[in-house]
Amino acid sequence: MDKARRILKRLAIIIVILIAVVYGALWLRWPLPAKTVPGPEAGPHANWWDNPRPMSQAEAEALRFISSVTWQLPPEDSSGVWSMGGRRQTGVSSIRYHAAFAGYAAALAGMHTPACPELTAKIMRSLIARMLDKFTWHYVEYYWREEKTFPDPVAFENIMYSGHLLHLLAYYEAITGDDRYRTAGFDFVWDESTRIHYDTMKLAETIAGLMRSSDCGGVCCEPGLVFFPCNNHPQVGLLALEAMGYGSWEKERRRWEKFALSSFGTIFGGGAFKLLYMPRYKIFVPRGVPGLDGWSVLWYYPWASDPERVGQVWRRAAAHIDWTAFSDSNPGLTNIPLADCCGGMGEVPAAVVAAFDFPAAASAGDLESAALLKDWLERFWLERTNGLAYIRTDVKGQIASTANYLIGLSLLNGADSRALTRHPLPRDYFATGPWIESVLPEDATIYCAYRSGSNLAVEVEAPGEVVLRLKNMPAVRRVEGVAESAWKYSGTELKITLAGRKKIQICP
Repeated sequence: MDKARRILKRLAIIIVILIAVVYGALWLRWPLPAKTVPGPEAGPHANWWDNPRPMSQAEAEALRFISSVTWQLPPEDSSGVWSMGGRRQTGVSSIRYHAAFAGYAAALAGMHTPACPELTAKIMRSLIARMLDKFTWHYVEYYWREEKTFPDPVAFENIMYSGHLLHLLAYYEAITGDDRYRTAGFDFVWDESTRIHYDTMKLAETIAGLMRSSDCGGVCCEPGLVFFPCNNHPQVGLLALEAMGYGSWEKERRRWEKFALSSFGTIFGGGAFKLLYMPRYKIFVPRGVPGLDGWSVLWYYPWASDPERVGQVWRRAAAHIDWTAFSDSNPGLTNIPLADCCGGMGEVPAAVVAAFDFPAAASAGDLESAALLKDWLERFWLERTNGLAYIRTDVKGQIASTANYLIGLSLLNGADSRALTRHPLPRDYFATGPWIESVLPEDATIYCAYRSGSNLAVEVEAPGEVVLRLKNMPAVRRVEGVAESAWKYSGTELKITLAGRKKIQICP
């Protein structure tokens, strides 16, 4: 009997020690490879809109695909194209992510054409409408029905939706100058009797309030779970609004960054960032995920107080990537676990992971890794057809992967999410100088459009006649780059006969 008691006592001690060790590992805060106290934030960027590089052919092809699944998509085809995420819309392939990433891609591609925002605006308005559609956010019924804020989808937790929406709204106004969502606002319509009105600033302050009431400065996605990548998006949105002169959320930004840098580093590998934090219990899931690292680095870059930290974190993340998965001999047909420490989270195609890591490497300045991932995607997963290009996964990954591929291309070609966030177009840009309001035919491609002094510099491709509707240009004296007989200006419309792709200067 005494011997049995001693054995049981020892077992109890061992169990207590194991529990303590496990809890200690979950509780332990480990810094990311960066200073834990942010220094002075970087100053303003150069005026990127003065002389941007032309969009590449590869960017134009991917952007055509994004157009084909947004503003050009016939309503009767919508349910098939946007069928990802299933009925509940609670998984990582849900519509909100595809819509958000596609919008960010359109905004960054739009940095090539600041004086012609029409295409970016069409794409982003279509995606914002999809984000506001009840089907995209109706999952609040499964998570927060008992909360007093229900069915408001942004008033409590759910930063995995509200953060993306704010990011989209801020980037839309930053790149197009259109303030409709900030001034007129928008509605979340639950049913015939429940309509909740917001505008961009109300959404921003609602999210900022959740940050202030949080013990760490981050906001939960699913109930009780804080993820680093999801909390990037509201920070980008808030900072972009701040740069446009619409508020200040520096304290909220600094508080979250300090906590994240000091706590979200992994202990047991798998990636650079811990998967998640549970504020109720003050514990983390300590293991990382390679694809999550790419997402985290890509959208930490625009709002990081020190961009050098982004490179430091990426190098740690890159050390966890199995680079053999992206070699010439591997077409990437096997899936990669979302998290090998958490059962039931599922897997994603290697192409989806590569599509996240490619723009992350580009944003961190790791051009060698960015080129490797880009080439691998193009060799095994890129489909080109009818003038457009997309990453050939199933519906669960296609739009988001193509959008991230386009983001990577744009970052390599001079676009800069940090510059767009911190130094958006001047608020009077579309009131004080010439710009192109619309382009016909719709299949014409504008590779570049910007002001060159009082002129408009445009690179355009069309099969024949193209019509540019100009604003703030009462007269056109000449069009350099085409014969005088090939153009005519009447009212606000400049008609030009083209044969292929041309660089022109429109001179008032």
